[in-house]
Amino acid sequence: MTTQIIQKPEIQLPLLAVGSSPDELLTLEDASKQTKLSKRKLQLDMASGALAYLKFGRAVRFLQSDLHDYILARRVTHRRDR
Repeated sequence: MTTQIIQKPEIQLPLLAVGSSPDELLTLEDASKQTKLSKRKLQLDMASGALAYLKFGRAVRFLQSDLHDYILARRVTHRRDR
């Protein structure tokens, strides 16, 4: 038996902010503006483990690349007939 590796096609999303790098640190406010989601929604997803974040004392930061992954994880590619 041979194992076949199936690769997903690479999805190219533009960086959420002009001039930002994938490892740029963003505040909750910045992440909210870039994703156009409320701060509360992001906080709920942080608490559930759906959104990765960094903690420096009481300060919360997000990697630009983690926000990118968070968005891609919610991508719907098909819809079931009703």
